Amino acid sequence: MLIDETIAAPATLMNAPAAIGIIRITGGRSAEIISSIIVNKDAAPLFAGGRAAVKPRYMYHGFIISPGENARPVDEVMVCFYKSPASYTGEDMAEIFCHGGSYNMYRTLGAVLKAGARPAGPGEFTKRACINAKMDLCQAEAVCDIINSRTSTLHQIAISQIKGSLSYEINAVKNQLVAVIADIEANLDFPEEDIDPVDIAAVRKTLLDCRHKTFLLLASYDYGRIIREGLKITIAGSPNVGKSSLFNLLLRHDRAIVTEIPGTTRDVIEETVNIEGAAFTIADTAGVREADDVVEKIGIERTYENIRGADLCLVVLDASRPVNDEDIRLLTETKTAARAVVINKIDNMSPAFSYNCIPLKETETAVEISVKENTNIDTLKTLILKKSGALSASLQHNADRAIITNARHAACLENTLASLDDAVKTIDSHCPIDLLTIDIRAALSSLGEIVGETVTDDILHKIFEKFCIGK
Repeated sequence: MLIDETIAAPATLMNAPAAIGIIRITGGRSAEIISSIIVNKDAAPLFAGGRAAVKPRYMYHGFIISPGENARPVDEVMVCFYKSPASYTGEDMAEIFCHGGSYNMYRTLGAVLKAGARPAGPGEFTKRACINAKMDLCQAEAVCDIINSRTSTLHQIAISQIKGSLSYEINAVKNQLVAVIADIEANLDFPEEDIDPVDIAAVRKTLLDCRHKTFLLLASYDYGRIIREGLKITIAGSPNVGKSSLFNLLLRHDRAIVTEIPGTTRDVIEETVNIEGAAFTIADTAGVREADDVVEKIGIERTYENIRGADLCLVVLDASRPVNDEDIRLLTETKTAARAVVINKIDNMSPAFSYNCIPLKETETAVEISVKENTNIDTLKTLILKKSGALSASLQHNADRAIITNARHAACLENTLASLDDAVKTIDSHCPIDLLTIDIRAALSSLGEIVGETVTDDILHKIFEKFCIGK
């Protein structure tokens, strides 16, 4: 990326009708470009003095023209200019507010590109903000999380990270390690000076404190991963036990077809649902039974594939009839998996239904529900959260604390822990003190990778290619 180039991109959707569309420009030629393509109602240049006449943070009204098209107006617009460094990217920047719609925005963007800007790549605006020290890398990644957030919890965590909650905790550990390494190197480099010798016991205590803080951050990833990525839940059971009805109830709309005819669901249907701030992908599957129909057999095979790939399986039984061989077979198949046994239709429980026939695990308790009467559905949701680990984790964390939601951050913290463990071992082995600096520097490098101080261009590219163009 050539940082001296001026770039432009739509900051709002181009492929849908909208009242307002925004074209964003950043780079040294931003003022020059808008001054060359914005005119007043009389077709005279809006900025008669050129780029020098563009005042920062003023909202101007005018008409945009396309260079080389006889000054024919493209659209009536508002435009605002932001002077470096007081902008999102830290560079000169401008935003053109035009009417929405794909054709109109295409024409407006085309005028900007003809005037000298080039199309921006994915996330290039935020990438420039990082390069120009307007934010660090984990704050930039939080921007992407805000855009992609599907739940209020992830959104709150991302807002907290943009405000610097994670950066603060990472930098706090870094500062402790920098102080240690500075003390060690001062003793190594200036032995003849009147400098107090390194207090190895104090260094070891500091390293253990840094390790504890790093461990607590990394421990939050179990919760953060669920919040960011969600978990996959498979609803399984014999035909007509109420799987599709439960699926529709959790989704709060009729997504799956519900009939009394066995084998109605023949393929896997997946939807995402928000349960207490955590996103879950729920799959409704074909009823498990001995089937002669070829299509139904394929559906049942896919049911078992989904059970094996799920984070949690809801095994649904029908309380209105006795437990049958198909139920037992499914319970046996899922005995080693993470599962919750759900007894449906308790509003019509049969005297022939017996818990003694259900092979539950020693610590397992079935939850009784009625989809028809909407009975104990909140209890089931609580069980889902508990089984997934989200409930216990949410009791220990809140959105005001730094929570790791990013696999890259977790990997860096794991490397940091390993380096700090090596540093403590170096002390305990009574190795030369200069070897200690190698381990501490490795820990600093891993922490620096999180905030973008020691990150490589390849990692930067992988991070920002996930962003939308215009952000």
